[in-house]
Amino acid sequence: DADQEQHQCRSHQVQCSTADGLVCLQVDGSKADLLYVFYLLKHKKKEIIGKSVGSIQKNLYCSALGTIELCHEDINEQKQISAILGSIDEKIRNNNTINEELDRYNRADIILEYLKEFYKFYKLWALYHY
Repeated sequence: DADQEQHQCRSHQVQCSTADGLVCLQVDGSKADLLYVFYLLKHKKKEIIGKSVGSIQKNLYCSALGTIELCHEDINEQKQISAILGSIDEKIRNNNTINEELDRYNRADIILEYLKEFYKFYKLWALYHY
């Protein structure tokens, strides 16, 4: 079936260069959406780590990256998928910011309550010692 064949996974050779543990992937913007590639590689993180070799310090070779099978839709579908995932990530970042702010307020309230209790204790102490 042509439709099934169109959506099958394909393995692609990836051109990259390395220096001091750095891998640079070049994404052809006419063939793939950069954000989609980011999410795809993030999704395949365990597989990528599994391709690294070495006992003390793991190394990932470009030849190993070329063996990773990439499933992808056409570029328009990639852009739609990456837009959805990007908006979810943005929502997560916003929620984390809100939670951090609420935690700060909560800590400030705890400190304020402590100071109030200390002030009450100090007033009682001052009554009996002066």
